[in-house]
Amino acid sequence: MIYATMKVRLSRLMGDKRVKIAEVARDTGIDRGTLTRLYYEKAERIDLDMIARLCVYFGRPLTDLLEVTPGEAPANPADVQAAAPEEAEKP
Repeated sequence: MIYATMKVRLSRLMGDKRVKIAEVARDTGIDRGTLTRLYYEKAERIDLDMIARLCVYFGRPLTDLLEVTPGEAPANPADVQAAAPEEAEKP
């Protein structure tokens, strides 16, 4: 099984552009709460349309918004089940 972590670099892009969450929400139509979770890297999932809107808004490629890092298996097997229950059930 392949494991990886993903970091959302929204805070970095917002800092570069010197904009606040409220401004990004207003200009993109993305919910403020969703942007806050992305900003603090607390979001568990992100919609492809939302990614596209953020890339266009900041004028940056996907790789500037999302960073994927190869990882190792979680130490706690319950983490694997929580992350992918359908995979954990397969023989």
